[in-house]
Amino acid sequence: RAGQPNSAASSSSLESFINIMDNLGKQKANPQSATTPVVADSSGKPLGDLSAFRKIAEDMSRLVNAGDLKGAKSRAGDLESAWDNAQPKLRPMNQDKWTAMDNAIDDVLKQIRSSKPNAATSSSSLDSLIGLINNLDNQK
Repeated sequence: RAGQPNSAASSSSLESFINIMDNLGKQKANPQSATTPVVADSSGKPLGDLSAFRKIAEDMSRLVNAGDLKGAKSRAGDLESAWDNAQPKLRPMNQDKWTAMDNAIDDVLKQIRSSKPNAATSSSSLDSLIGLINNLDNQK
């Protein structure tokens, strides 16, 4: 959708999205593999309450859509910090779903922090992250 699409960024974003979809498909086919302990918190959700991450991603999305890539880049620091701080608690809850979230967040950070961020690919990456969060929040 960009006025001047960047094929490398688009390809990277699509590969990340496909990876996330593949991981989610594998999890659905085999939700409790022997190597992935599924431990939920009191909410019953595989990674607990992800609303703080959704809020940051939605804020970033609004900034990107408003053309404020600098503001979105600033908010990316909040996303990274929150994710890093939550890692010790979330990772053991469900390794596969944590990895899917980690990959999606990494893609968002890569797109937003690019030397020449592209609003369309950044928006797409954020949409994928928000979709993943919504998917995980709907699981019990």
